[in-house]
Amino acid sequence: MASAGGERLSTSDFKKKREIEEARKNGTLPPEQDADGNLINPHNPEYISKRPWYLGDSGPSLKHQTLQHQAHLLSIQEADELYLKGRKQQSEASSRQRKWRKGACKNCGAMSHKTNECVERPRKVGAWKTNKDLKRDEVMVDVRSEKFGKLAFDAKRDQWLGYDPKEHTKTIERYEKVDAARKKLRADEINKKLKESADKKKGRKRENTKQKEGEDTKDTASDSDSDYESDMESEDEEFRDHDEGPMFTDRVARQGGVGGAQMKTTVRNLRIREDTAKYLRNLNPNSAYYDPKTRSMRDNPNPELNPEDTTYTGDNLARFTGDTQKLASAQLFAWEAYSKGTDIHPLANPSQAEFLKKQYEERKAALEKEKIRKILDKYGGQEHLEAPPKELLLAQSEQYVEYSRDGRVIS
Repeated sequence: MASAGGERLSTSDFKKKREIEEARKNGTLPPEQDADGNLINPHNPEYISKRPWYLGDSGPSLKHQTLQHQAHLLSIQEADELYLKGRKQQSEASSRQRKWRKGACKNCGAMSHKTNECVERPRKVGAWKTNKDLKRDEVMVDVRSEKFGKLAFDAKRDQWLGYDPKEHTKTIERYEKVDAARKKLRADEINKKLKESADKKKGRKRENTKQKEGEDTKDTASDSDSDYESDMESEDEEFRDHDEGPMFTDRVARQGGVGGAQMKTTVRNLRIREDTAKYLRNLNPNSAYYDPKTRSMRDNPNPELNPEDTTYTGDNLARFTGDTQKLASAQLFAWEAYSKGTDIHPLANPSQAEFLKKQYEERKAALEKEKIRKILDKYGGQEHLEAPPKELLLAQSEQYVEYSRDGRVIS
């Protein structure tokens, strides 16, 4: 019979231990307490309350069931530093690696996994023989597993935690390759269309020369007119093809039909018939200015009318209504705080920004009151700041009133 610490117990000791456990379960004896004074439930199974042999025996406790790094909170900066440290260790290990090391993967040469766990392509001759193309060790830094400490509120909700911005260069290179291939394909299509139009123009000229040779002199005038029209058409086609390009002709053709790529942009810019244009609400040239480039009229075109009776009072209405001013003041406060060394972002962490702004305003108001109090204590004059009640201010006037003997107003 063995105890929780691994030592052998005699029959009497083991029997006594079981009796104590039963008494604690029945409630005749108080339950055990750990080093922190917390009560241990006597009904816990043995596989929960029993401490592993490799941790030693330090008395009754359940600390082996909890993570021991909960006390330290990792901020976003600390978590990013751990990831950067892991990448640095990985790059240093790969730069120092020149020969295969004992215990490394025989296929790729990395120390972070075994040979049967390697996901690289199986080599004909392994890296442990060739010492070539040795893969770098994978340094896995899993901050979210709470191995290094519990993540703070912001770090736990940071979607870019552990992201390397250098990885975005691969995405940029991929998009650049796609754009280059698209431009090349478009250039080939334009060259093909230009070649086809040039061939058609040459064919028309040949037909016109054949018609001129085969016709009589009576139809010379009509032939010259038709030749002139065909030449004008060929010149117009040449002007479109060379100066404006096939893209212009395709765009004009699609605008006349229904649908197409250009239809999306035209529909977006259209207005309904019931909607009155901003510049038609007041035809006075001295009224509110209308900017045709941005299609905005910031001032009220009809300031003499009641705002409740009009449907449009200018684009500035959206800038001074709702929470727009509060958002602008919060952004201004964040910029000023950032210039003085405090990292605040009202969009990434609005709760923190609002709390700090409220705390700053309360402190500022308290300092103003303290400043006024000190000045009044030093120079006096508190009585001049205290205005009399409203009833006393309005008690006397220049109006003549006569009263009767019983107190009634006569005139």
